[in-house]
Amino acid sequence: MNAQTIKYAWQAAKDHGMAWTIRRVLYEAQLRTGQHKRILPKRNWNANELQDWLREEIASENILETWRASNPKFFFSNQQQVEIATAIQKINPDGVGELLKTDIHHLRYFSKLHYQVSYPDIWFTNPFLQAKVECKRDLHWSDYPMYSTDYEDLKFIWEAGRFAIVYDLARAYFLSKDEKYAAQYWELIESWIDHNPPNTGPHWKCGQETSLRLMAWYFGLFAFLDSPETTPKRFEKFLGAVAVQVYRVSKDYRYSYIQQSNHAVSEGLGLYVTGVLFPQLKDAEAWRKMGKSILEDRALFLFRPDGTYFQKSHNYLRFIVHAYLYILCFAKANDEQFSQQLHDRMRAALDYLKAVLDEKSGKVPNFGSNDGALILPINSCDFTDYRPTIAALHYYFYQERYFDNGNWNEDLIWLFGNQSVAQNQTRKTPISSHRFDHSGIFTLRSEDSWCFVHAESIKDRPAHADALHMDFWWRGINICGDAGTYLYYGHYPWLDAFKHTHFHNTITIDEKDQMERMHRFTWGYWHDCQLNSYASEETVKHFEVEHYGYHRLKDAVTHRRTILCTNQDHWLVIDDVLGQEEHEVALHWLLANFPMEKDQNELLMMTSEGELRIGIYGDAASFELIEEKDKYKIGAWKSEYYGYKESCIDLVVSQKKKLPMRLISCFGATGWSLTHDAEIKRICLQNDHFELELELGKIGEKDIIRSHRYKDAN
Repeated sequence: MNAQTIKYAWQAAKDHGMAWTIRRVLYEAQLRTGQHKRILPKRNWNANELQDWLREEIASENILETWRASNPKFFFSNQQQVEIATAIQKINPDGVGELLKTDIHHLRYFSKLHYQVSYPDIWFTNPFLQAKVECKRDLHWSDYPMYSTDYEDLKFIWEAGRFAIVYDLARAYFLSKDEKYAAQYWELIESWIDHNPPNTGPHWKCGQETSLRLMAWYFGLFAFLDSPETTPKRFEKFLGAVAVQVYRVSKDYRYSYIQQSNHAVSEGLGLYVTGVLFPQLKDAEAWRKMGKSILEDRALFLFRPDGTYFQKSHNYLRFIVHAYLYILCFAKANDEQFSQQLHDRMRAALDYLKAVLDEKSGKVPNFGSNDGALILPINSCDFTDYRPTIAALHYYFYQERYFDNGNWNEDLIWLFGNQSVAQNQTRKTPISSHRFDHSGIFTLRSEDSWCFVHAESIKDRPAHADALHMDFWWRGINICGDAGTYLYYGHYPWLDAFKHTHFHNTITIDEKDQMERMHRFTWGYWHDCQLNSYASEETVKHFEVEHYGYHRLKDAVTHRRTILCTNQDHWLVIDDVLGQEEHEVALHWLLANFPMEKDQNELLMMTSEGELRIGIYGDAASFELIEEKDKYKIGAWKSEYYGYKESCIDLVVSQKKKLPMRLISCFGATGWSLTHDAEIKRICLQNDHFELELELGKIGEKDIIRSHRYKDAN
């Protein structure tokens, strides 16, 4: 072990705390000593696998009949086929034809990438790679690394094993009554079972992946329950495989606690739903209790009181909301209840999602880690559209529609019945700014534009080095966005690249990150942030934040950012960079890829919603646009879908000088002008409709905006 490894290990222990560190060390010891192989050994399926898992008085030969006689309940039933199909056709008439093309030999990965596949090869192959190399099929699950030079990213092998296509098969079946969809469902189930014996192969590695697979299996089971394709023999094979998979989760669920992520919730889902759904299994009640305990505990841990999410990720927040929607709707159908505290956290999460939604596009900022997970895909909306999640969670609490008719309401039909879309009542949220102090998240909203800023004092595991990152949305367009994630595991230079500071709309010092990268999912030297002021007035709104991520440098550097907007949709961002020595300072704006004209320190962006002008003023020596063609610079890319990247434009304004320094960025529709004095203490922003005069403090003083005068020309 070299000196740097020891240094990083010590720093990780300081950041995460000794309790987490001890649990992590003990788990790694279990893994390396082969304990998992002893507890969960490789084996073949037994000749009568299910009988080993049933209660003594129940025979496997009649299990389908026995199970149906117990009146199992889900949040929809096969008997609702006609009414569900009618409701879907009403809200999504144009999407039915595409849905009926669903075929298991054409899979969509991470809601974006399409591949033609064959079975059983796809269970062991990464189709993302040009040279498709099959991973070994016969290893114990603990022997598969997340990254291999052969298959690179194990998530691409797992994706087929999540069975996301089952949701489309069920939707197509209800709309068409065509038994081919039921036949394909059972073909998938049997293929997976036949080629993935217990604890053997990559699909047994992760308890979360196992639970998400079961989540899809159960949805399909109830969709195809009355189909002639659902035979007693198939159900017996199905339930035996279910029991073995849930047992695997029950014996290794504590690893998900070490992850401090949505892993535990999905595993709790698998345990709880299986325990309620199949009381004929001898361990069902223990699994139900274990799952419910996990779900209650993790809700209070992962959802913060203000609705923000522990993992600092909007996609992971949607993931956990989908998991709890599945659980709570299932529990209600089975007359089970969860605590009021859990419901309070879910309601707060709903309020948060509404606060960060761009209603015109249906999107939210691509904040934090985005691994492409969409675990309840029961609508025809794009992966980036968060309206289905908000609509469903709102209906759960208020029994009313939040949005007008559209594809985003199909979730309501499956979860709550067709009466959920029959009503006309909708509730609108007024435009307003928000602050979420638990996670250092702030929004400002004007009439037709808004911003999102992350300024968190890191107390738990960070995802991206993105302090003071600002998303800017204008007329439904994400003008300045977050690069996203692209890949967790890939070849250089794309290996986890988008988590670095220079992929965010903030400032870098000496080309360094705001924290130090220690491992693929671990940052060290967690930083603090501070809110200095927050003012939300009718005509002018502004707030000021700062972070200390660069205080670890020999010459400690502070980045202080003030963001201001007017009710005329004009925006100012004032960045003060404070220190004593000479540093390379670079301001990054990751811009949407529209045609642009550059004129010295200004850009004219010709968007689909009109022309937007961007200007940078102050201590700016260079004004560089990095584009896709600059192949040696990877900054001009973004990823809204896992495994898929697209070009954008990275505006980099840099200067190497002795600190302090001040930069001003201005955004607004064309026709405005900005002037300032030599010390940048007085600013005048105006156009034909308004005039804004600002009095600023000296560089280095807090509360940068000392006074303002706003005059409306009308």
